[in-house]
Amino acid sequence: MNLKKRRETMRTKKCCPVCGSTDIHLKAWANPNTRELHDFLEKQEDVYCTTCVEWYDEVITVEEFNKNKEGKEKDNGNVPCV
Repeated sequence: MNLKKRRETMRTKKCCPVCGSTDIHLKAWANPNTRELHDFLEKQEDVYCTTCVEWYDEVITVEEFNKNKEGKEKDNGNVPCV
């Protein structure tokens, strides 16, 4: 994957706000007869992370997770590994 495509994926791919895993599940409104999805719910503890085995009330992008992680490491005086 080229660098431009990878950056675009990081901007749009959703992940767990705590651990950064992309193995997450969202609740959704679906028609059981047609199996058509109508809308995803991303609030009110509707996001399940299979890594943390916990429910959360939000999802964030991988890019946001990485920025938050870097900010926390700087606050702690740690330098992120590259």
